[in-house]
Amino acid sequence: RTFPWGTVQYIHGYAEDIFENQTLATQKFDMIFMGQVVEHIHIDKLPALFEWIHKHLNAGGYFCCDTPNRLITFYETGEGNYIDPDHKKEYTPRELTALLKQAGFIDVKSSGILEMPHVQINRSFDVSDYYDGDLLCHDAERAYCFAITGRCNT
Repeated sequence: RTFPWGTVQYIHGYAEDIFENQTLATQKFDMIFMGQVVEHIHIDKLPALFEWIHKHLNAGGYFCCDTPNRLITFYETGEGNYIDPDHKKEYTPRELTALLKQAGFIDVKSSGILEMPHVQINRSFDVSDYYDGDLLCHDAERAYCFAITGRCNT
């Protein structure tokens, strides 16, 4: 879809299939966004996917994604379970930061979505946190979900 400020290309499918997508193989982008996707990608495929994304961004381009925060969902589901049975892994902000930096991204930053200020302190999940926390916060580790961005410098 084309807007006065640029074009948005929406692609729906399995992220792991991007390596075989001939239409995208030679394209470069100013930004790539993945909403609630990384937790569904097989763990062993995610580093290569981040490298593919980095390679297909224009210099100065951004990658952005949002995902559930395992530091919080752990208290909801316990060890060995995730909030969705299709999740391959729920990440912490530090884990995704490390993976993005490993793929070559710079200026990696995260922020929280739906702050849950009492979960980690009380070591239990309580839905009252939905009402006590801010919708957006700077401390990604205290939020139910988090967004993370990284910039391509090449």
